[in-house]
Amino acid sequence: MNEIVSSLQSKYDKADTVEHCGLVLQDGSIIETPNTHTDPHNGFIIPAKLMLQHEDALRGTWHTHPNDVANLSQSDFAGFSQWPMLEHYIVGVDGVRCFKVANGLIAELDL
Repeated sequence: MNEIVSSLQSKYDKADTVEHCGLVLQDGSIIETPNTHTDPHNGFIIPAKLMLQHEDALRGTWHTHPNDVANLSQSDFAGFSQWPMLEHYIVGVDGVRCFKVANGLIAELDL
């Protein structure tokens, strides 16, 4: 897990104003995908085609919170709920946090 955290921290740039996003694969590798949200300064969307392309190797998703902490937002909660089998990583100025849906609730995982 530390390898994933380290790789994700390298994706965070304090100068960025848009959210970056991507996939975490079972082998721990990180893929950055295009952010297709209509307002990438305030949200992210990972193209479904890419999620399906990596479906068999998919462990989770990740995205950044530019100039903000890695807290769970309402839109994060809604998006994560659609992919309950995956881990969801948020990268912020305070580091990386990981969440997973369990019994309809979002739980934070220890990293």
